[in-house]
Amino acid sequence: MALGAPEVKMTTGATIHTTEGLKMTIIRRIKPPIVPTLEMLTFEVDTSVGVSKGDSLSVAVSLR
Repeated sequence: MALGAPEVKMTTGATIHTTEGLKMTIIRRIKPPIVPTLEMLTFEVDTSVGVSKGDSLSVAVSLR
């Protein structure tokens, strides 16, 4: 029910009808924008091998 809307009289019988018709205000609905769900790649770095300063670095990366 809209706030401030006038009362609607009802007539009953086998079905229910409005007595004087039903006044309506039509408002076009706007579809909300489609927001895509993006999956982000994550990776883990294996740091179990020790690296001394000056050594070349070899890193194992696994993408998920």
